[in-house]
Amino acid sequence: AQYSEVDEDGKKIINYQFSKKYDYPKNSKPEYLCALAVADLDTSKLAADFDLDVEYLTNNTTSIPRSKVKMQNIIVNGQVSSKSCVYYLEEDMSIWSGHLHAIPIGNNQVGYMTGLTTTPDSRKLIKKNVDNTTVQDFRPVERISKLKFDLSFIQTGNISLSEAYKFTRDRTDVLKQPAYFSQNWISRGYDGSAKLLFGM
Repeated sequence: AQYSEVDEDGKKIINYQFSKKYDYPKNSKPEYLCALAVADLDTSKLAADFDLDVEYLTNNTTSIPRSKVKMQNIIVNGQVSSKSCVYYLEEDMSIWSGHLHAIPIGNNQVGYMTGLTTTPDSRKLIKKNVDNTTVQDFRPVERISKLKFDLSFIQTGNISLSEAYKFTRDRTDVLKQPAYFSQNWISRGYDGSAKLLFGM
């Protein structure tokens, strides 16, 4: 599947979506699992479709054009990955999605900079851990969907009104329980609108 969008600079971007399913053995419990994705430019197909001479792209001194490698942790230490990391440019805290590399900064710590290697154009990056919304674990949902609930007592018709009241009441005895809502106060706003305030 594919869909197109226009970015803030007016450029048209075509997004391609595809899925791949991998089945793990039922009783296996992997400690680590990650997915790697990279896109290659099919130069031979490009040459055939547009009658281009792309010989310079396939010689020994030029590598095949490809995107950066995208890695997604799925299982870490036997648990579904709940965190991911995002890199921000230190100068303006905008998200960096390009190539990056690690550099030692002392005390057995590493920092990150843009580019594949350090050059005069490399800029400092800040790494932040964020919630991982890409990887989702549907096993609890599957377990719940397999549960059987016996609701036959509702369908028997033998429940008296007083018993039904016990099933559905939500501590509504005003003599023993405090009120759910406070008194309400009303006032007029500067533009003549009504303002209402109450407590819960």
